[in-house]
Amino acid sequence: MEKQKIKFIKLFRLTEALGLSRTSVESGIVKHLKSVSTKLLLGKPLNYEITVQG
Repeated sequence: MEKQKIKFIKLFRLTEALGLSRTSVESGIVKHLKSVSTKLLLGKPLNYEITVQG
């Protein structure tokens, strides 16, 4: 399995364990990425805190 898919599986397991919906988390991430898309650099991490539901 690809590393990226494994990361998302772990993210959504944690999401569900915290009682958050996948949809809310996914839309929060997409919204945030739109606001920082000009700062994305190939091969570099993007380390931000993203608040979802609160």
